[in-house]
Amino acid sequence: MRAQFEKDIASSIDLDDPLEVWLRYIKWTDETFPQGQSTESGIARLLERCTEHFKNDKQYKSDPRYLRVWLAYSTYSDSPLDIFAFLQRNGIGQELALFYEEYAAVLEKMNRKRKADEIFQMGLLRDARPMERLRKRYDEFKRRLEVNPPDPSEPSTPPAPLRTILGASQVSTTTSHASRPRKIQVFADTEEPESRPGSAGWESIGTLAERKKENTIAPKPWAGETMPMRGPTTAAAGERLVVFRDEV
Repeated sequence: MRAQFEKDIASSIDLDDPLEVWLRYIKWTDETFPQGQSTESGIARLLERCTEHFKNDKQYKSDPRYLRVWLAYSTYSDSPLDIFAFLQRNGIGQELALFYEEYAAVLEKMNRKRKADEIFQMGLLRDARPMERLRKRYDEFKRRLEVNPPDPSEPSTPPAPLRTILGASQVSTTTSHASRPRKIQVFADTEEPESRPGSAGWESIGTLAERKKENTIAPKPWAGETMPMRGPTTAAAGERLVVFRDEV
């Protein structure tokens, strides 16, 4: 079945709705391997391939089926805010209430309630469809805030994604120490990355494997490594040190 689906995908370019073939493949994988992501199922990689394949296809920019594939893919990411930022920058799902509902839900779960409120309002201003459902979800959200209001110290914008460091900007400053008036370089993260979290700026989100590698310290061989040595024990305060001298 997997081989047949791969064959169907390869020939789907001539279809009016090539996404439908991918959706059947994803559904089959999900039903065949109900335990979720595993080496056998490869569901995360399949979702990744599907999102990448259609990311520049205008036909699916506002297709709720394609957006659901992205949302399913985001559940396997350790930085879902990167996914939503990518969708926003590329105009994917921006006319759909589902985007704002799910984005706000992730932020609320992260206790970023003020930003979640901003996302809901953004969707309402854009007349995202279906509007009535979005209003209903927003009303439910506001009732939850009445019971459990946001922390007063919570900033109005979420912290920059973990991988924003790739878009860090370099600024110069001068030390205030009078005896050493020299310039030093300080790297400061921007609130919004100038380049996308992927390796190709905001044109690609990268892969799960690449993002996992970026956040993992590469192992190093022990050859040539030295263990730190403990220094000599200092004498206790007030204790005299005995110095031995050779008699001449």
